[in-house]
Amino acid sequence: RWRDATPYVDDRPPPTEVGETALLSTRYRSWQTLYPRNYLIDVTPDGFGQQLGFTIASNDIVGLHAYSARLGISLAEGYLNGDVSWRFGRNPAPITLRAFRTVAPRGGLRVGGEDRTWHEEALGADVGIAYGMSRMLHSESFSASYSISRLRPVRPFGGELDPTTAPPQLPETGRFATLRVGWGYSDVRRRTYDMFATAGRSLGLSVSVSHPTIGSQFRVATLSGSWSRFVTLAPHHVLAMRLGGGISGGDFGRRGVFGVGGFPNVSLVDGLIDQITMGGAALRGYAPFVRTGTRFSLAQLEYRFPIGRLMRGYETVPVYLNRAYGVVYVDAGDAWNGRPDASRVLVGAGGELLLDFTLGYTIAFTFRVGFGYGFMDLGGPQVYAHFGVPF
Repeated sequence: RWRDATPYVDDRPPPTEVGETALLSTRYRSWQTLYPRNYLIDVTPDGFGQQLGFTIASNDIVGLHAYSARLGISLAEGYLNGDVSWRFGRNPAPITLRAFRTVAPRGGLRVGGEDRTWHEEALGADVGIAYGMSRMLHSESFSASYSISRLRPVRPFGGELDPTTAPPQLPETGRFATLRVGWGYSDVRRRTYDMFATAGRSLGLSVSVSHPTIGSQFRVATLSGSWSRFVTLAPHHVLAMRLGGGISGGDFGRRGVFGVGGFPNVSLVDGLIDQITMGGAALRGYAPFVRTGTRFSLAQLEYRFPIGRLMRGYETVPVYLNRAYGVVYVDAGDAWNGRPDASRVLVGAGGELLLDFTLGYTIAFTFRVGFGYGFMDLGGPQVYAHFGVPF
């Protein structure tokens, strides 16, 4: 049986009349939100052992300004290291200013025919600017920086001198200024469900010059570059290639010295705490910096393949396994002075297993464990494990 609707009763009160309201507009003051928000205490390795560090950092609420300051204390030698940086990001090309003091062991000291460690202080500052241009399928970037520092010893080398031996050879000290210019291009593509880059290429070039015209006591010129290419063999199976090289010259004993070798040793605990992520440019199967020189070249060939999409976690435990994939590689490279010698080229090969996971619900890590074998005299079997990503 149909029933008619009851009559509508309008019992709503009349609307409230709102008068004109004055809105006050004031100039944005970034300093009002620049107070420190991030604090960090860490223990990281330095050239002498371990270093205790204290860091504060923050940025304004809009993101125009950002700064950080770190004080490090060498637990082995007691040296103080400081680093202060500020970034102004309002312009399309952000500007970065930095001042620093570092004390580190250096080479170049020779007494009585023997090499000794030189404790060097570098006190200086640098300014840099970078600009990126993103297009639909590729991007370019330009960067320039200027740095100046004073190099000096922090303690005498000591010891007794033998008059029958050659006089000591001391490292260079003084004012060292460098102007750097860089350019990069990339059309590398990684789609939504790809585990790694699957197509495209990237190219990067960097030039640095030191000259009295820009305030340096030394004359140094350095050119370096890299090229990468990714070719899809089958869905999610990729052949990755990389070439890198550099050349340096001048009157500075430590001019742009390059090195090739395997990954440095970093504990997994330090990698988690400090979020240390290594790259993929290395000569695996050899010790770190197994060869050094004013010129270098490094070629890498990798076959990357998927193992599985894990997508697993245990209840609300803040560790989530994302995906796993493998790499089979061949590396070849050398660093030298003077003319290149093909008989000196070091070759290594091996394989890696990489696992992407998320820690603490938001922080992404890639765990890499691998085995490499260096075929030349300076190489051999090598097992490594750390947090890192392919090139």
